[in-house]
Amino acid sequence: ATLALTAAELTPALAVTQADIDALKNDAADLTSQRKEMESKLDALKDDKSQALAKKQLLDQKVTNTAAQIKNVEAQIADYAALITQTEAELADAEAREAAQYELFCQRVRAMEESGEVSYWSVLFGASSFTDMLTRLNDVNEVMDADQKVIDDLKDLQAEITAKKEQ
Repeated sequence: ATLALTAAELTPALAVTQADIDALKNDAADLTSQRKEMESKLDALKDDKSQALAKKQLLDQKVTNTAAQIKNVEAQIADYAALITQTEAELADAEAREAAQYELFCQRVRAMEESGEVSYWSVLFGASSFTDMLTRLNDVNEVMDADQKVIDDLKDLQAEITAKKEQ
């Protein structure tokens, strides 16, 4: 049996992307450069008592900038948390699909063992006519393709799980 739920159905409607996080990082860098610029202006005004009001305004701007930096970092943390939750849900889905695929693989191997050793050549040479041989050849190819698909799907799921765990 295959699982009806996909990773897209398990993720929230507003999925967080790495681009969202990168945009927040760029904003954080801009805020940091603004802060440095304000600090250099403060240093220039330090000895000039007549410009105390300008100094106060710059300090107010610095406080506002610091608050914006804090808000930006909090948004980055929230986005990373959402991304982690989303990836965990995708990982759980992939692991469930892998378990189902592994069970299908085990059933196929068990069926091959129970049926005994049947050579593809013996199936083909047992044909009573040319048409029967072509039909048997087609059947053998379908069985081989199905077996290979089960193995390939299992490998793909294992690679997906490894990628999700690394992420």
